[in-house]
Amino acid sequence: MNRQKLIEQIKSYKPYNEQEEKDKPLILEWIRNNDNAFLRENTVAHVTASAWVVNKDRSKVLMVYHNIYDSWSWLGGHADGETDLLAVAVREVKEEAGISEVHPLTEEIFSLESLTVDGHVKNGGYVSSHLHLNITYLLEADSEEAVSIKEDENSGVSWFSSEEALKKSTEPWFVKNVYTKLIRKTERFILPVNKNYIFRRAEPDEVGSVFQLYKKRIQWMDRKGICQWNTTGYLETYPVDYYVKQQILGNLYVLIEGNAIIGAVVLLQEDDRWSDKKALPAFYVHNLVTDFRVSGAGEKILMESEKLAINKGKYYVRLDCAVNNVFLNNYYDSLGYKIAGICQDGAYIGNRREKFLK
Repeated sequence: MNRQKLIEQIKSYKPYNEQEEKDKPLILEWIRNNDNAFLRENTVAHVTASAWVVNKDRSKVLMVYHNIYDSWSWLGGHADGETDLLAVAVREVKEEAGISEVHPLTEEIFSLESLTVDGHVKNGGYVSSHLHLNITYLLEADSEEAVSIKEDENSGVSWFSSEEALKKSTEPWFVKNVYTKLIRKTERFILPVNKNYIFRRAEPDEVGSVFQLYKKRIQWMDRKGICQWNTTGYLETYPVDYYVKQQILGNLYVLIEGNAIIGAVVLLQEDDRWSDKKALPAFYVHNLVTDFRVSGAGEKILMESEKLAINKGKYYVRLDCAVNNVFLNNYYDSLGYKIAGICQDGAYIGNRREKFLK
């Protein structure tokens, strides 16, 4: 791919979130206006290529322990004059992880980022702080293939689950703004919710199946060692009678694929946790649950809730999640739900989050 084709590919790329909306024109302008944008000799900013590498069933992510950043991180490297950035990403994965079987799941750009790099020493010389104008590609590799370190760059190579990957990184900005985003985007390549799904109000005879989703999700949390609903007496606070009542009131919605209920949510029109923000009508999301085996169901529920809110003349969709749940906060942030204060209910302290729809 030559320089002009890459520019056209970046131009046609649809940003995933606000970060990409801001970074896309910055990257384009720099490439257009700097002949040496692909070379390290441009000490202000230069182009790099990164790879988000998943295994065949998308259950694991490949990471390396980067010597300079002193953290587990994604793979990638400098363009060094090359404008075929996909080829750069594939080459870097093979070199950094010592594997041979790796290929792109798509040749399209997977994400893009403007990344700050602090000053550091490399090969005995000091490298001043600068920017990496980064293009990321989604690659697949065999998690059973033996891996090996590249001693001059990393001191570890390993496969992690998505949850483990976020915990392993010691770079908070990357966890929040890059890795969480990539995990969410990867879900579109695994067990996607069928296009023929249905989102509607729950029927009376579906409440039992909905309640089973919560019980199974709590069992999943126990297995994963995640402390959330399973440590707060959730089923006692929200027993089956609560969902019966919400169904009668018309507040309980279900996401159905085929003949199976794969998700549910309670949509309220008032919420005491938001008593200071009643000026514009909103939907308030509560009790959002999905079948843990189906990726992307939560995002579909929120997307359909937003559509419903617009049709009902609402200006916002609002929700809250525990302040100490890093994964969920990053997830909602990646979907455009901005922090709008704190709420407290007994021992529970949550971040209020909202998405403006109009």
